Amino acid sequence: MNAVLSSGFYFAERQCDIINLLPSNDSGSVALVDNTVMFSVNMALRESLQVRLTTTPTSDDGYIFKIGASDVKLFRVQSTNEVSLKVENMPGILDVGWRTLWVDYRCTSVILGSGNTVILKYNDTDNHQMIHFIKFDKSSNNQTILLCNRQGI
Repeated sequence: MNAVLSSGFYFAERQCDIINLLPSNDSGSVALVDNTVMFSVNMALRESLQVRLTTTPTSDDGYIFKIGASDVKLFRVQSTNEVSLKVENMPGILDVGWRTLWVDYRCTSVILGSGNTVILKYNDTDNHQMIHFIKFDKSSNNQTILLCNRQGI
């Protein structure tokens, strides 16, 4: 894994890992355990976050959520080709400090939410990608991500 990873934290009955994302590296692929993953991101500065949901650990095929300061964009990726699927305006989605988000990818739906709010939902019936991994792309500044993916003991 390219980023610094520590484990042992628990949130909502899930074991969480801290990923210290550096400007020089992405997080590396992390295997997903079920159809929903939750993560919190701590921003020192307001900037964007790119979350990749991929079919294999070595491929970028799958989906990318490009989360900006005022909108969220969803893309399907196949063989390095990005196809825009949906855009939702959401002012203040990422701000300085902590923000908790979740992604659900069951059946043909790909959903991004926070708390009880669905931020973006897309039903990909044309060419749904089977998701097995998550990866956070490198950013301009250091970011701390709390990835709650594994089932707690």
